Amino acid sequence: MGTGKWLLRACTSALLTAVFTCGLLILGVAILAMAPRYVQTNVSIGVQNATLWDVLHHVGQLMSSSIHYLAGLIKTLFPWPFVILLLGLAFLGSKHSVAFLIGLIRLIRKIKLFGAEIELTESDKSQIKAVAADLRAATAQYRRLAQESVEVKVRTFDLDQRFQNFLEKNDPIFFRGRMKTTSNLRCTIHIRDVAVEGYLYQLLNYFPKGDDGAGRAFPERYGIIGRVWRLRAAQVVGKLIPGGPKGKTDEELVLEMVANWGMTEVEARKAFPKKSYACYPLLTDTGRMIGLLYMDSTDEHAFHDEDNDEAMIRKALDALSTWPLLKELEGIVDGLMGDRLDLSDRL
Repeated sequence: MGTGKWLLRACTSALLTAVFTCGLLILGVAILAMAPRYVQTNVSIGVQNATLWDVLHHVGQLMSSSIHYLAGLIKTLFPWPFVILLLGLAFLGSKHSVAFLIGLIRLIRKIKLFGAEIELTESDKSQIKAVAADLRAATAQYRRLAQESVEVKVRTFDLDQRFQNFLEKNDPIFFRGRMKTTSNLRCTIHIRDVAVEGYLYQLLNYFPKGDDGAGRAFPERYGIIGRVWRLRAAQVVGKLIPGGPKGKTDEELVLEMVANWGMTEVEARKAFPKKSYACYPLLTDTGRMIGLLYMDSTDEHAFHDEDNDEAMIRKALDALSTWPLLKELEGIVDGLMGDRLDLSDRL
C-alpha cells in the first residue's frame, strides 16, 4: 500500500538521527568528564612524560566505553521486536509481498529458528495462505475506500465538467480545432495512485464520451503516461510505431510496442488500435508535478502534424499553466494523499 514503506522511512530516519545525536552527546560528555582526570594525571607524573601513545591509549578507552554505552542505549530504546515490526510493516506495504509470501510457502518445508527445527505442516501452510488471502482482501478494501474518497472530490469540485470546458476552450491548441471530428478521442487526467506506491491513478472518466475508466491504476513504467511521469516532459506521438507497418505483421508491431513503450504483450495488444497519443505533465508554478493530461485517438497525427512539435507543446503547456483548476487540483491531490495515510485506520 505504501504506508509500510512510508512508516519504515520515517522510523529509520528517526532512528539514525537519534543514534547519531546520542553518539555525539555521549562522546562529548565523556570527553568533558575524562579530560580533567587525564590532565591531572599527566601533571602529577610530569607533562614531559605524557607521550602520544598515552593520548591515543586514553582516547581508545574513551571510544570503547562510549560505544559500549551507546549500544546498550540503542538496545533499550529500540529492542529487536520493534525493529522486526517495522520491517514487517514495510513488507506488507510492498505490492509484491503477497506473491513473494506465496512463493516462499511453496519452497519452504522446514524452518530452523534459534537452534530449533520447525516443519511446516499442511495446516500451517493453509493458515499462512489464509493470511495472504486476508492481506489481498485488505488491499482491495483499501483501494475501494481510496476510490470512494476520490469520487467525493471529483463530485465536490465538478471536475468532469470543468475538464470538458477547458478542452473545448483550447480546441485549437490541443486538437487543431478538430476535437469533434477526431475518431474515438479519449481524454483524461492521471495522478499519483492514492492506494499503491509506484502506480498512476486515472482520476476522471474519458472525455468526450464519458466512458468508464476512472479508478483504474497503471504502473509508472506503462506507456506514454509512464514515460512522461518519469521524464517530466510532454510527449506527442502521431504514429505509435514510426515507419510501420512496412510489411511487418501485427505480432511484430506488438513486440515493438513492448520494447519501446514499457508494456507487456497483453497491454500492447489492447493499446494497438490507438495510433495517436499525447501526454502533458501538470506542473504548478513551483515546478511540482501533480498529474498528467492524457489523450489518444485511432487517427494518425490527431493532435499535431509532427511528433513532439516543440512550438505546439509549448502552447499547450502555457494553456495548462494558466488553467484556474490547476491550483485547486494541487489541493485536491494533497487532500487525497492525506486521506491515503488515514484510510488504514478504517480497515
